[in-house]
Amino acid sequence: DHLVDVILDAAAMGVNRIEREGISHEHPASFILIGTMNPEEGELRPQLLDRFGISAKIKTETEVPIRKEIVCRRLEWEEEKQGFADNWRPKEISIGESIEKAKQLLPKVNLSEKYLELAISLALQANIEGHRVDIIICKTAKTLAALSGRQEVNEADIYRAAEYALNHRTNSLPTPPSNKPTDDQKKNTTENETPNETPSPQSGNQSQSFQAEQPPAAQNLETLDIITNASQNNITGKTLDRKQKIRRGKVIG
Repeated sequence: DHLVDVILDAAAMGVNRIEREGISHEHPASFILIGTMNPEEGELRPQLLDRFGISAKIKTETEVPIRKEIVCRRLEWEEEKQGFADNWRPKEISIGESIEKAKQLLPKVNLSEKYLELAISLALQANIEGHRVDIIICKTAKTLAALSGRQEVNEADIYRAAEYALNHRTNSLPTPPSNKPTDDQKKNTTENETPNETPSPQSGNQSQSFQAEQPPAAQNLETLDIITNASQNNITGKTLDRKQKIRRGKVIG
C-alpha cells in the first residue's frame, strides 16, 4: 500500500519526493500509468483505478475466422520473425502517420456545449465520485474525433469515450441510443408529403387505434333526464345498510 500511495502522490502532484534517513530530495515527475491486470487475481484499490484515465477489456475471441487468423499469424511469426515484421511494417507506418496527423489536428477539435453536457450526464448516471471522469470523457472524445480526421466531436465519440473511461470504474456502461431519424430528417419527410395524399389502409394484422375501432358512444338522454329530475325533486333513495334508523338513502340513479 505504501508504494501505491507514493505513486498516487507523484501522479497527482507532479513531484516525486524521496525521504530517507539523512536524505531529503524531490524532483519533477511527469508520467503516464500503464498496466495490465487479471481481475481473477484480485481487484486494485479504487484510488489507484481512478488514476487510470481509460481502459480496454480484452476478451477471448469466439469467432472461428478471427481465431484462425490469430493462429496463422503466430505460426508465421515463429517460422520467419524478420519476414513477418517486414510484411507488417507498412501497416505500422500507416498507423503511425495517422497518429501524427491526429496529434496535429487535436488542438483544432471543437467540443460543443451539447456534447459537453452529454459527457457530464453520462458521468452522473454512472454515480462516479469526483470530476476526473467528466474530463477524461471529453479529452478522449476529442482524441477519437482527431483520429478520425474530424474537427467536431459527435455523439458516437462521447459514448465510445465513456465506455473507455467507465470500463474499470463501474459495471453499468451507458448504452448508445438507437438510430432514430433526426429533426431535420423528420422535417424533410413532412415537407415531401402532399396534402392530397391519404394514408394507406392498414392491413388486417396491424392493430388499429381505439378511435378507429370504436364508434362514439350513443347519448341516452332519457336516463340523463331521470337523474336530473330526481336530484332536483330530492327523491328518497334506498339505503343498503339495514342497521340505519333513517330509511332515507342517497339517490344514485
